[in-house]
Amino acid sequence: MNTPIRQPGPAARPAGRYAICAGIALALLISAAPSAMARTVKGVKVTDQIFMATDMSRTFLVVTPDGNVVIDTTTRDSAPRHYEVLRGMSSAPVKYILLTHAHEDHVGGVHLWKEEGTEVIAQRRFVEYMHYRERLAGFFQYRNEAQFLAPPRDVKSKGNFAAEIPTTMLFDSEYKFEFGGLTFHMMHTPGETWDHSTVWIPELKAAFIGDNYYSSFPNIAALRGAPPRFALDYVNSIDIVLALDPELVMVAHAPPLVGKEEIRSTLGEYRDAIEYVHDATVRGLNEGKDVFTVMNEVKLPERFKIEESYGGVAWSVRGIYHGYAGWFDGQPATLLSESPDVKIRELVELAGGVDEVVARAEALEEEGDLVLSLNMADAALAVDPNHPGALAVRVSLLTTLGRGEKNFNARSWIGYHKRLSQKRLEAQQ
Repeated sequence: MNTPIRQPGPAARPAGRYAICAGIALALLISAAPSAMARTVKGVKVTDQIFMATDMSRTFLVVTPDGNVVIDTTTRDSAPRHYEVLRGMSSAPVKYILLTHAHEDHVGGVHLWKEEGTEVIAQRRFVEYMHYRERLAGFFQYRNEAQFLAPPRDVKSKGNFAAEIPTTMLFDSEYKFEFGGLTFHMMHTPGETWDHSTVWIPELKAAFIGDNYYSSFPNIAALRGAPPRFALDYVNSIDIVLALDPELVMVAHAPPLVGKEEIRSTLGEYRDAIEYVHDATVRGLNEGKDVFTVMNEVKLPERFKIEESYGGVAWSVRGIYHGYAGWFDGQPATLLSESPDVKIRELVELAGGVDEVVARAEALEEEGDLVLSLNMADAALAVDPNHPGALAVRVSLLTTLGRGEKNFNARSWIGYHKRLSQKRLEAQQ
């Protein structure tokens, strides 16, 4: 799609500097877990000109004398409530919709906000990402059910895999326009996605950075599935934001960062942690270590006070490793198309059969070696997918593992497979 970039009309009067409103405190009450956030939508006055609606993700509204600018639009399911809340704060016409990237929780509400003459602007690779999402619509439906408890839907991708593109304008490295006394400077800052952008409003000293920061180690290797996310893209993009010297940073899944000191400290630590994990992974690659060895060796030093409540260091190591090296591990057996279950089934037989392996899984569970026990149960199920004993052990293990898991994504996948195993177990009774 080669949509020409059109420069908007002349600017209106300049706006004054902002004062942070007490309403930001409301954002601090929002839980970091998407399942909790989805239940409540709050409208928050951040400054005299910036408002946001919060739940799983944010919609931002920038109010000017000449009309409004919307930055990101949340999911299709949440968008009507976001629209209602923010329209209650300002009913002025929406002249621009600026999209930081093409994830569903940022583009789902474009159709509600778009009016006659509204410009919808994104980075040029936004189009490619939208087509990618459409191409894998069925795959993502299954993954969304597992990770986000999305309701089952009969999803059918279009025959030509072509998505509907909501944008009216696209840019390459940057795009700047003036409107309502403010300058809106969009910059290509890849990280969470290849089309990711930052919106910078210099008069307000405010940067909207989408998903290039959240209050967890980043999701460099997305369990739901995603094109490769390159660690150094995050590092470089955060450097671009810090060079702006912002006083307010708005993010999609965490409270705003307020004040130069907090921004430099928080984003600087985030950047440094990503760079540390990247560099340690590259050292492991160059030393000839396999991916699982590197995953177990690379740990964040104590100086980094960053949680792993959404992304994880070990998963990121694996994403970085395979992003550089590809899928082949150098072993001849990997070149063949046989599933690893072939050797697992043979080893189960050598161990004395499924019952013996299940007994070993039960013993390991009693000893507290839950990960090895789960692997033994899975090995038994590779031979007999409906073995009641193996299913029972698996349900028990996943219940225990889920109870102690603090990472949202890991907890979701553990819970999903626990439910599947429980259903199969009940079918045998």
